[in-house]
Amino acid sequence: MYLSVHLEPVADTTVVISLTGELDAGTVPVLSATLQPVCASPVTHVVVVCDELWFCDLSGLARLTAARLDLLAKGGDLVLVEANSALRRLISLVDDGRTPRMTIHSSLPEALAACGVRHEPQPRRHLPRMRGVPAARAAGRTPRRRPPPRGMALGSAGTNPLLVRSARLREQVSVQVRMMQVKLLRIEQTRALLDETRARCRRTLEEVRLRRLRADDRLATSSRRREPVSG
Repeated sequence: MYLSVHLEPVADTTVVISLTGELDAGTVPVLSATLQPVCASPVTHVVVVCDELWFCDLSGLARLTAARLDLLAKGGDLVLVEANSALRRLISLVDDGRTPRMTIHSSLPEALAACGVRHEPQPRRHLPRMRGVPAARAAGRTPRRRPPPRGMALGSAGTNPLLVRSARLREQVSVQVRMMQVKLLRIEQTRALLDETRARCRRTLEEVRLRRLRADDRLATSSRRREPVSG
């Protein structure tokens, strides 16, 4: 599992955290290493960019929710940007109605505007040139390029489309499995509640029967006492 966390302060009390990779039980400590000092600092608003977050499970969402509760206690909030449909469904499934649902914005400028911050996008930096290339060209030699690993042919965007599609399919399957697990858990809880209610009804019925039998015995005893003695 792989998770990259990039922190960018945009104001005195607002930071942007960009996540790339998979957020699960194995990579949650990587995110915690960034969120813990942020929540302990004067920062009150955290914007989490999820456009390159391929997967997020319950443990990852629980860590984001815990950080959000810490920020809400300081009068701030934690919001998401460009969350995919799988993450949106997971948020809706675990929503218990106790706290307002986590806000999801469609773009970073929209999220920053909601936090009262105007953020100007910074231009991308060009990669530095290798020192050995000019010398090799001056000597008339062609610098050797490392061939890509087998099965890792790069597409036009610099990524393997098959790997991207495989990651998305794996994300969808994992989310569906977790949704089924949540549904099964709710079914088990409902079944346990029904069993408890059924047992309570049986105990109540037995108590009613015992009371009726005792009442019948008392009535029969009193009627025998009232019968005249023949003689």
